[in-house]
Amino acid sequence: MTSENEDSLNMIRETVREFARKELMPLSAKIDEEDFFPVELFRKLGSLGFLGITVPEKYGGSGLGYDAQAVVQEELGYASASFALSYGAHSNLVVDSIFRNGSEHIRKSF
Repeated sequence: MTSENEDSLNMIRETVREFARKELMPLSAKIDEEDFFPVELFRKLGSLGFLGITVPEKYGGSGLGYDAQAVVQEELGYASASFALSYGAHSNLVVDSIFRNGSEHIRKSF
């Protein structure tokens, strides 16, 4: 895990901000009012490299640091706090726990 420079973080911020503005924000009311979870948007975050962002590349992650993960979560939160919370739970409670506590076999499996 690394610490990104300011230029890298700004590029991440702009990418996520644009994604959130165009794709997430239009669904934010539906997410909250209808208990809706946009699975396809979560998958798009993955295709952008933002799921598993703190996991080393050798395990299929992006190999970035927690500062990058925080930028992603912050920008998502401006569009939908609910979606950002799901992203945070996925990133910190699930993926990070598997990476930190899982055996080598488990790390490679996920």
